[in-house]
Amino acid sequence: MMIRSNEDIRARSPVPSPPPKPHSTPHTEVLGMKVICDREKLGEGLAVVNNVIPGKSTKPALENVCLVATDNALELVGTDLECSVRYRIDDVKVGEPGPAVVPARVTLDFVRDLSSEEISLQTRENTCRIAGGEDACELVTSDPDE
Repeated sequence: MMIRSNEDIRARSPVPSPPPKPHSTPHTEVLGMKVICDREKLGEGLAVVNNVIPGKSTKPALENVCLVATDNALELVGTDLECSVRYRIDDVKVGEPGPAVVPARVTLDFVRDLSSEEISLQTRENTCRIAGGEDACELVTSDPDE
């Protein structure tokens, strides 16, 4: 009777190679805020905040409104550096919390022109998509830290 060592057995038995890994591309898309809210409430909030936001400014960042989605609310913040307004909209569906800084007047005008009752706001990389019904627009966002 022949006795084999473990090394002999390992050397002779085929070791299955691991299955090839599927080819995947790295996920580079930066996802941000995702909110669904009532059009009338958002329009009212944008109108209030736009009252303090200057139409033309030597600091373009002041012409923007900062939208901040928290766990269950959307806050709109605007300033002219002398006066600031923070408007809170409750009862919103927040899919992903986060900030977005968008042009105030353009956002207000677009939201006013929408006919659907619900509006979705979603940021990706440096854009904010505002959609309601069949209408949608994408606005370039600014850095929230400015």
